[in-house]
Order: sequence, then C-alpha cells, then structure tokens
Amino acid sequence: MTDDLLLATPSAQSANRTRSGKRLSVHPLDILLPAGIALWALGVSKVHNPQLGPYGLPAALPIFFYAGVGLVVTSIGWALAQARPSPLRLTAHLGTLILMLYGTAPLVYDAARYSWLYKYIGVVQYINLHGHVNQNVDIFQDWPGFFAFTAWFDKVIGVQSPLAYAKWAQMAFELLACLMLYFVFRALPLTVRERWLALFLYVGSIWIAQDYLSAQGLGF
Repeated sequence: MTDDLLLATPSAQSANRTRSGKRLSVHPLDILLPAGIALWALGVSKVHNPQLGPYGLPAALPIFFYAGVGLVVTSIGWALAQARPSPLRLTAHLGTLILMLYGTAPLVYDAARYSWLYKYIGVVQYINLHGHVNQNVDIFQDWPGFFAFTAWFDKVIGVQSPLAYAKWAQMAFELLACLMLYFVFRALPLTVRERWLALFLYVGSIWIAQDYLSAQGLGF
C-alpha cells in the first residue's frame, strides 16, 4: 500500500503542474490587445495640432494609429471566434475600441468638435448666469431640460462651463450606451457571441458626428 502511494504521488504532482501550467498560459489575445493599444498610443502621440486638409483628421493620423486599430480589430475577431468567448476579454476589447474611436479626437484637439455644440454651451451658460431660461433668446430655450441638467451638473462637479468636459462627452455616452445595450441584448434570444458582436457593430458604426454633448446624446 505504501509503495502504491509513493508511486502515485509523482503522477499526481505532475497532473497538478499540468493543470497549473494551463491556468497560467498566456493566450495570444493577451498580447495582441496591448500591442494594438501601444501602437495606437504611439500614433496619437505623434499628432500635434494637425493642419487638417479636406480629409480631416484621418489623413493626419500616422500609420502607427491604423496599425494599432487593425491589431485590435483582428483581436476582436479572434476573441469572438473562440469556442467559449471570454466576457472579461471581450469587455476589455470593447472598452479599447471605444477609446480608440471616441477618445482619439479629444486627445488630439484642445477643444470639443462641431460648431453647433457651442450654441448648446451658450444656453447652458445663460442658465448658469441667470438661473432660468429666456424664451425670447432662441428656440433652444423652449426645451430647457437638457440645458438645465447640464448647468446643474457643472455646479455639482465644480466647473465654470461644459467646455471643461464637452470633448469627452461622446466617449462617456458610448460607454453608457453599451452598458444599456448589453442588458437589452440579454433580453433577446441571442447567443453570447451574437450579443457581443452586436455591441462591437454598434460601436464601430456610430462614431462620426453622433452622441456629442447634446439632448439627443443624453436622451439615448
């Protein structure tokens, strides 16, 4: 009996080491994602006050930026193709894609984009100054809900105007929208892979001139 136990011990230890090795193994996805982020960050760091031409910011971004995005998209496809997709890895990929698509412009530009946004900020500033709307000024003051909420938010976080955070509003709205859509998709008869694919398609298809600091962005 003692000899049997002694003979069985190395095998058990070997099996434990094998299981431990499997748990500690590094998946290629864990390398592709950081590599993509590093290339994206390098590309963004090389853009300084770009002189934009007819093709805008995409033409001013270096090849490192696009290589980083390409690596992350490849990694997303690989993560979705796994037999058992990892929610943790997919969440990391989704957050990274949102950062790349919606965080690049705020990092490159000193101020928020879109000229019409500053009309909205003007209404918020009017409420901050006077404490109420004035319907004789313009039509925007006929719908004060969003502007009053933004003026209240300014006071809560202690800033003078929405200019302090307006350029990051789109990324914040997309993060909240994905959180909402995750629970919406869970209520539908979809597989795990289909739910995550829908989230990635949403993020990748609504990134131009959408969900800036506005009533429709907050309302959605």
